[in-house]
Amino acid sequence: MLAGCRGRRDEVEKLADEQGLTIRFAADQRGVAWLASDGGWDSPTRLWVFNSGGQPFTLATGLLFGLALAGDTVYWAAGEHIWKSPRDRSLPAQVAEINDTPKELVVADGFVYWVLPRQIGRIAIAGGTSQLVGQPPIKDALFDHLAVDHDRIVVAVARPSRSGRWTTEVWQLDGEPRRITTIDTLVNRLIIDGETIVWSRYNTKQEEVEIIVMDFAGAQQGASLPGSLLAAHDGMIYTTGYGWTDETYVIDRDRRERRIGPRATDATLVNGRLVGRFIDDEFNTTIGSVPTVGD
Repeated sequence: MLAGCRGRRDEVEKLADEQGLTIRFAADQRGVAWLASDGGWDSPTRLWVFNSGGQPFTLATGLLFGLALAGDTVYWAAGEHIWKSPRDRSLPAQVAEINDTPKELVVADGFVYWVLPRQIGRIAIAGGTSQLVGQPPIKDALFDHLAVDHDRIVVAVARPSRSGRWTTEVWQLDGEPRRITTIDTLVNRLIIDGETIVWSRYNTKQEEVEIIVMDFAGAQQGASLPGSLLAAHDGMIYTTGYGWTDETYVIDRDRRERRIGPRATDATLVNGRLVGRFIDDEFNTTIGSVPTVGD
């Protein structure tokens, strides 16, 4: 069980120090894992793991991309391969050869999914051979984000428009591929929440980041919300930078907002807490958690 600072930085329950520039982050009820670099985005990275009750340690090193947790196992990508290891010790084993560098890894419903520019694949956590999930359903497009919920698979597919700007199409890939909507810019998060799809984008007209909630028929549910999307669950939206503030809020189904902590990035919902990277007024970063409900 995740447990373990109260004012701004001290209201975050600290789990671990960041150990460099974090470029990927994952969390579950057993702990957290993150990829950290001491230099630029192309510098060698370390895979750090913190298991509840222990101390952070380095599980793998190299040019690492993508990160996911599933039970007792950590998954990551190095070069053109997917790797796994027990989360309590470094014992790497190759899972799949993917022939490209993945944009992200997703663990859902017994599978590990990887997102390549022109292909989405998966392999069962229990083992077996890798499977092709899909290729971009439109010409000259690249996969950007993936969301999986039970048997539903939703993707954001990006491509340049005639004006040179990027547009995004959201597609449902389970069954016959079906376009849900078209967005006039790139999205930076994609989540399935029950019967809705939630994402955030940069609104070029308003010059701000906003969150959109839409059903699977492509109908927007209510007005857009300000801020960057962190998480969504059971109709509750977790956003950071809400209303031009450097703080994190939860917005309920009636669009009532409540502050729950300082600014966060890469956050995940775990057992009623938001777990992620929190940044205080002095730009110090803490890996930790805040409660999402009042005391």
